[in-house]
This record gives sequence, C-alpha cells and structure tokens, in this order.
Amino acid sequence: MQNILKNLFLGRFKPSGWVHGQLKGYDFEAKVYDHPSTNGIDGGRISKLTIKRGGEIIAHYDRGWDVKPESKGRREVLERIKSLIG
Repeated sequence: MQNILKNLFLGRFKPSGWVHGQLKGYDFEAKVYDHPSTNGIDGGRISKLTIKRGGEIIAHYDRGWDVKPESKGRREVLERIKSLIG
C-alpha cells in the first residue's frame, strides 16, 4: 500500500485497485483499473466512484452515473479526484 499527500489529498491505494481518500472535506472511494475502459468515467480508468460529504452521497458512478455532482463546486471536486487517481 502507498500513502499519497498531494494538494490536500490523502489517499490509500490497495492492491485490489480500490482507492479510499479525502479531498477538501469530501470522502471518496473508487475502483481504478490499470487501463482505460469504455465502462470508465469518460472512457478512463475509474469504473466505480462514490464521493460523500458529511455522509451525503454527492456523486456516484458504477459503470454509469447514478448520482451526478450537481453544483460547480462538486464538479470541480470530481475533476480534481479524476486528475489525481484516474
């Protein structure tokens, strides 16, 4: 396992491909593959992603969007997480 501290991001990567972390007060977990996939977010490596704030799910992707981030701030958090892990 590997710890990463970068731009207020603290995450833990597991050998199974699951990543758990925090970014700017948001908790997230994601399933990240080694290679891009048609099932990934925007055709990328993240096939599953849940972002929460205070226990509320603000984004959820499981090979398709179940809950999309609604506000500009939440979309920015999504983009930052994607850039760091995906």
